[in-house]
Amino acid sequence: MIRSSARALRPLVGLLLIVPLSAPMAAEPSPLPEGPSASTEAATSALKRFVEEVSSFEADFEQIQRDDTGFELERSEGRFWLQRPGRFRWEVRSPFPQTVVADSETLWTYEPDLAQVTRRPADAALAGTPAELLADGSALETRFRIVAPETATALDGEGEAQVVRLEPRSAESDFQSVTLLLAEGVPRALVFADQLGGQTTVRFSNITVNGEIAPEQLRFTPPKGADVVVVE
Repeated sequence: MIRSSARALRPLVGLLLIVPLSAPMAAEPSPLPEGPSASTEAATSALKRFVEEVSSFEADFEQIQRDDTGFELERSEGRFWLQRPGRFRWEVRSPFPQTVVADSETLWTYEPDLAQVTRRPADAALAGTPAELLADGSALETRFRIVAPETATALDGEGEAQVVRLEPRSAESDFQSVTLLLAEGVPRALVFADQLGGQTTVRFSNITVNGEIAPEQLRFTPPKGADVVVVE
């Protein structure tokens, strides 16, 4: 059975901005730690710090997708590279290798087991998604509104983290909300709630902020022999 490339894009493009902390996960982790409420101003400040001060971001990730009953649908691991504006690489290494690259103009999705590449315009594919917020901070105020901010103790037991919940302004969005957990202005995890009650959690570890990313990581050339599908 062919696995559609949309499955690789959905967590990233549709869900990717909900941020828990980079700490070892319990067998059944809660989506986000709870804590006392904080001002919207403080939450906005924490988020803008990430948008304005982080030019590059690199981390390992673990992603868990659950349905509306909490049943685990899929767990995957890989590496994420982000270079603003508009460039990132989302590389799933297990259980099924997949690569998504945005080079500021084109969004590429490559599935090695299918020898298939999907190519689409980045602006149209990413518009209004959490991935757009990560790759281009200018989308923050125009695409999302900040609601229900909280503070939480960092999962590693040290310090506090700022929890920021975002809701899309568009009524046609595929997701209900994205929740980010920021520590010192850096995302540690993301939690995405879709319109069907499902939830995707992405946790980051081994994080490097504002480091140098090799240019070839943010470019993509279809491998020889791969079938290239163009989506306008």
